[in-house]
Amino acid sequence: MRFFPPLPANAGVRHILTLNPEEGRALVAFYSAVLRNARPLEPVAQA
Repeated sequence: MRFFPPLPANAGVRHILTLNPEEGRALVAFYSAVLRNARPLEPVAQA
């Protein structure tokens, strides 16, 4: 069963992001800022 009937059965992230372009741009910006940064990921200190 598909969760988004207007999308094809094999829909990927690209298809889902077209449902809400503004949120899609925010997700791509987040991805670019976090995963494409030159520095390696560092663990967050526990308080």
